[in-house]
Amino acid sequence: EFVEWKMMGEGTYVVGVEPGNCTAEGREKLRKEGTLEFLKPGEKKEFELEIGVLSGKEAIDRFKAEVKAI
Repeated sequence: EFVEWKMMGEGTYVVGVEPGNCTAEGREKLRKEGTLEFLKPGEKKEFELEIGVLSGKEAIDRFKAEVKAI
């Protein structure tokens, strides 16, 4: 899960995109669904993230097609 957060305070505009163990709907909802994950002390979980820029409608459409094919 990735969480996007924003700080819109005057003069302190910040946006963050961070990995998380819950959606924006919150941990309580995931607890009820039984899908909230926890790491044990010392346990690690690795992720890879690739960030890029898609320029133009054609590039965006190609990327969407690639994602749908997964």
